[in-house]
Amino acid sequence: MAQKKGFFQKYRLVFQSSPLSLKFALLITILVAVVSLSVLGGYLANIHSQTEDLRHYAGELEQKIDQLQDKLDQLGTVEGVKDAASDELGMVDKDATIVPVQ
Repeated sequence: MAQKKGFFQKYRLVFQSSPLSLKFALLITILVAVVSLSVLGGYLANIHSQTEDLRHYAGELEQKIDQLQDKLDQLGTVEGVKDAASDELGMVDKDATIVPVQ
């Protein structure tokens, strides 16, 4: 009865010594890859830092928008207009009594 040979039994691998130039080229390729990865890692860390700064700034802008929206809503009322005229323009109500300060 004939036995079937497995894939690795059928073929024999022979490792040959590589030329020095091929080993040198492989070493240079690996070094370039390592340096490139480290540089890209630095860029990535910088981008993460900038992203956090921009998120913080966006949060501050959202708070400012909310404050301005509240002020705008307040100015839409009669009392808001009177307060703004009094505080920012120095205007007084026609029924107000003015007392000069010395």
